[in-house]
Amino acid sequence: MARRYRRRSHLSSVVGDVVDIAFRLPWWGALLLGFVAYLLFSVLLAGFIESRISMLQGPAMQAVAESRLGRIVQICGWVGNACFIASLFVAIRNYFTSEHAPREERGLIAFLAKIFGRGLD
Repeated sequence: MARRYRRRSHLSSVVGDVVDIAFRLPWWGALLLGFVAYLLFSVLLAGFIESRISMLQGPAMQAVAESRLGRIVQICGWVGNACFIASLFVAIRNYFTSEHAPREERGLIAFLAKIFGRGLD
């Protein structure tokens, strides 16, 4: 049966991709993947955008950039938290069981991680 790929172009689709990759890894690999995704999105990408905002000259330009890019910084933090939560759950699941997870379970984990990640943000 052919595999169908969905084209997803928004930043929150990263959480589903991290869940798919984490299910293919052992428990320690899933945990490491979540930690790396958290560092990449919440720390590096959000910090890079915030540093670019602070480098702008003039208070008017900083206010405009903060209003435009501040939401992206929030989303990056949320995606990092959700990736870590999802991979933590997958790591715990993979530690206790080795059976293959169905697609519905992967989608449910990604959905719940997005909700819990929003609560931590």
